[in-house]
Amino acid sequence: PVINTNARGLVVEVSAGIAPLTFNDIETGAGGDAHTSGDPHVWMDPTLVKTWVRNIETALTQVDPDHELQYQQNADAYLQQLDELDVWIETRVAMVPQDQRKLVTDHESMAYFANRYGFNVVGLVVGSISTLSSPSAQELAALEDLIREQQVPAIFVDRSVNTNLADQVAQDTGVQVV
Repeated sequence: PVINTNARGLVVEVSAGIAPLTFNDIETGAGGDAHTSGDPHVWMDPTLVKTWVRNIETALTQVDPDHELQYQQNADAYLQQLDELDVWIETRVAMVPQDQRKLVTDHESMAYFANRYGFNVVGLVVGSISTLSSPSAQELAALEDLIREQQVPAIFVDRSVNTNLADQVAQDTGVQVV
């Protein structure tokens, strides 16, 4: 609503045509809170980003039809890069045995990746879309138990977040932070 109210030009929903994943209720995640909207982390699956590219190409062509060929060529080039990225990821994932495709992440951000490449998100350091939430000591202890139980080798964190909690969990469980 805010964007549509304040926009002066065409508003493009780049995720149009993508069915959003809902947030999982991972009970072992710390500081869990309810989410009413879908998971916004679509970019974690390059095959879905291809929908973004086509939606952007269509919108640019709509507002600037004189450059349609250029938009199409640029989109095609980027789609090829996304296909190459997808193959590269699949090749790397194939090296991980199926029973070891378990993820613990700093917050709910990798569901699209897990869905695309056959991983299971088994726990969250912060059971929220927001990295600003704070887990309780009991929630962190439950996560640490789960990591040991599931033999999860690493905790995956976003580059932009404070890793103190993940570092502490990693230290307590003997896993690494990636």
